[in-house]
Amino acid sequence: MKADLKEEYLSVGQLAERIPYKPKTIRNLMCQGVFIEGVHFTRLTGRPIFLWSRVQDLLREGSGGRTGKS
Repeated sequence: MKADLKEEYLSVGQLAERIPYKPKTIRNLMCQGVFIEGVHFTRLTGRPIFLWSRVQDLLREGSGGRTGKS
């Protein structure tokens, strides 16, 4: 269980290693509102810290709020 807690919070780079997106794409998705501050990530020191369980929930939901436009 402790290993799960250690991995629960991820930086942009760590998240990019787990999902098939580059760090820049993750930042773009943050700006587009796909990753929502206070829901999927927080900023404790100015840098975004993702909650892995919330990101997993978003991935399970699929394209939910996306329109397909770049």
